[in-house]
Amino acid sequence: MQMTEPFYLHTLRESLSSRQRRNPAYSLRSFAKDLDIDSSNLSAILQNKRGLPHKRANSMARKLRLPPKESALFVASSLRKQMALDSIQVAADMKNYLLVDKYYKIVSEWEYYAFLQLIKVRGFKADTEWIAQRLSVSESRARLVIRHLLDIGFIKEDGKKGYVRTTPSLETSDGVESQALQASHRDSLEVAKTKLEFVPLELRDFSSVTMSISTAKIPQAKAIIREFQEKLHTLLTSGTQDEVYQFNCQLFPLTQGKDQ
Repeated sequence: MQMTEPFYLHTLRESLSSRQRRNPAYSLRSFAKDLDIDSSNLSAILQNKRGLPHKRANSMARKLRLPPKESALFVASSLRKQMALDSIQVAADMKNYLLVDKYYKIVSEWEYYAFLQLIKVRGFKADTEWIAQRLSVSESRARLVIRHLLDIGFIKEDGKKGYVRTTPSLETSDGVESQALQASHRDSLEVAKTKLEFVPLELRDFSSVTMSISTAKIPQAKAIIREFQEKLHTLLTSGTQDEVYQFNCQLFPLTQGKDQ
C-alpha cells in the first residue's frame, strides 16, 4: 500500500484531532499558539499547501512531546518533504507504523464505525460539513477519519455515491483482550455518558439489573448476549436506515471474587 502522507503531517493532524476530541472548543488557533506558530502558516501546513521548515520541526516535536523514535521520524519527514525527495520510497518501518497506528484508531475510536454505518443511511452526502454535522464532530476530525479509512482500504471513492465500503462488516475476536479494544470500550462509555444527558428519552434506552449469580454460567450468558445482539441488529437494520445508533451491553462483577 502506498503511503504518501508525510509523517509530520500525519502526526500534526492526529494531535489536533485528539485535542479536539478531548475539548470540542479547541481550535486551530489554540493549536498554533501551543506550537508557537502563526495560525495561517499552520493551516497551510495541515492542508499540505506548504512544507514544514526543518528548523521548526525540531521545536514542534518537542512541544508535541513525541517519543524519541517518533520525534526522529517527524523531523526526518519534514526534511524529506523540503528536499522534494518524492521519488524515494518511504521506509518500510514508517509505512508499518502509520498503518498500525491507523488500524489501532479504527478499532478504538467510535467515529470510524459510525462513519462506516453513516454511508448506508438514506440521503448520505459525501460532504465533509454534512458528515461532521451528522456525527457531531469537527470538519477536521471528519476529514481525518475519511482519510484513514481510505488509506487502510476500508472505503473507496465512488463517482456516484462519494464513498462506498469495501468491507461488509467489522468484527473483533470474541474473548481477546487488546489495548485497542479496551480503548474502544472506554470510548463507548464516555459517549454513552454524553448521550444520557442530551438525547431525549424517547430516542434512547438505558437500563440495568443487579443480581447475585452463578459465575459458572457466564459462558452461557455471553452466548445469549451475542445471539441477542445479532437479532437486534437484524431487526433494526431492516427497512429504511435513517440514523446511526450504537448498542452497548455490559456484564461485569460488582464484588471482588475469591480468585481476584
